[in-house]
Amino acid sequence: MSCYKRTFNIVSYGVHPEDLSDKTMLSYQPEQSLNFTDEEIPEVSGTGIDIYKKVSSNIDEFLKYRRLIETSDETGGATENIDKYTPPYYVALLHNKDLFYDKYVHSKIEEDIKKLKNNILSGKLFVRGNYQVFIPDLYGLAEWAFHDELGYEPRGLLRKPYHIYSDWWNDRKAVTVDIMRNPAVGMEHRIGHLRNNHELKKWFKFQTTGIVTGMYDTLALALNGADYDGDTVCTSDNVHLINAVKREFKAGNGRLVVKKIVESTTEKEVSKGIQISDRAALMRVNQMSFKNSIGHVIDRETDLWSCINLDKERIKKYIMVGVIVGSETIDFAIILTQIENTCCIR
Repeated sequence: MSCYKRTFNIVSYGVHPEDLSDKTMLSYQPEQSLNFTDEEIPEVSGTGIDIYKKVSSNIDEFLKYRRLIETSDETGGATENIDKYTPPYYVALLHNKDLFYDKYVHSKIEEDIKKLKNNILSGKLFVRGNYQVFIPDLYGLAEWAFHDELGYEPRGLLRKPYHIYSDWWNDRKAVTVDIMRNPAVGMEHRIGHLRNNHELKKWFKFQTTGIVTGMYDTLALALNGADYDGDTVCTSDNVHLINAVKREFKAGNGRLVVKKIVESTTEKEVSKGIQISDRAALMRVNQMSFKNSIGHVIDRETDLWSCINLDKERIKKYIMVGVIVGSETIDFAIILTQIENTCCIR
């Protein structure tokens, strides 16, 4: 009889802080649940328009946009940035800018600029920020694991709701950030408050990237059921984005939506899972899950957001149900529960 041994396995690794982009382009999903004022719209969309103007008229700006050239804020110098994903024709362009006039290379540049233009026209915004790995308070987790031996209750290092730690953002003197995660089918925004003290620096000194979250809030659930298994979240300190989120919460929007498991009274009603050793059943579940279309769910949610001014309260309820449907669609192969479970709002 074999005995299962617990092991730790590395499934992925974080990027170097210097490899994190300083700007990111938001998809339409996080934006569709926010309302910007007439004054905010030019401000929040201006970055993308400025980037488009620069890359359309200056080859060096295009190379910066493609991250082939990195500019240091401290020294002002520029360095080449080529990795395995860099197309060979752009590597050649970096070393010989006369290739801008080559028919093939020029067509590739035009394709990239056209794609940028279409993204901007579709409402996608450029903001300061990036995607980083979503991390729990591992100090608090260790306290929970050993609290009987330690003789005191776990407290963690982030001791108030929505307090977060990020070495990357602390280096940039940020105070608050908007935390988002795709797919964002509802109002999956939360304001994170940056913290940085002696204890955090001591215990997370090697955590140079990642968004470390506390154990006194429902942030993971609010971000469409995020997990701590490699999920990434987008954070931005854009003031207009943060102000728009604050207005939504003040208006009573952005409530956490979770499913409520209804205890069945008869064996027939019980939703049963499968044994992990049942390979045939696992293959059937995988086959069924690959047939699920999260895109179909998200598209229907987008349709609802476009109609929200027609019957706001009723459509909001449908959107909340859609949040659960989206979560179940994504995690179908893992949780093996039924979408018909009752929803509740908190």
